[in-house]
Amino acid sequence: MNYVYVSMAFNRLGKLAKHRDASPRHLVQDEAFTGLLRLARDFAENGKFGCQGLANTTHGIAKLHDAGPLKATDGRVDVALAALETAAVQMAPDMTSQGMANTVYAYGTLGRMPGDETWAALETAAVRVAPDIKP
Repeated sequence: MNYVYVSMAFNRLGKLAKHRDASPRHLVQDEAFTGLLRLARDFAENGKFGCQGLANTTHGIAKLHDAGPLKATDGRVDVALAALETAAVQMAPDMTSQGMANTVYAYGTLGRMPGDETWAALETAAVRVAPDIKP
């Protein structure tokens, strides 16, 4: 599975989480899901995600957290989010307005303040893409 499919999987799971009757339960206990988290962490750590994939993955995890089947404080989730945050610092200069907005939205939804370096990188990206943001 490559980074595109990992990103797509988190995005689809996040959308599925909106429908509580169809939402997966106990994700961190699922071996396949923990494997998906490991792949996300590894791709983030190795610079394999593109900007959109990074934003979609972080956003998908946030939607799963918001819907309830996933807690951002779970050790495996926290490790993956830390790797995604580190990658966000490197990718922020190339993020589109959509990617920047999805990433910032994810942190708000997670109730997780990114580190100072990440926040500064996202703030700089927000200023850069502000003219392109759709209301």
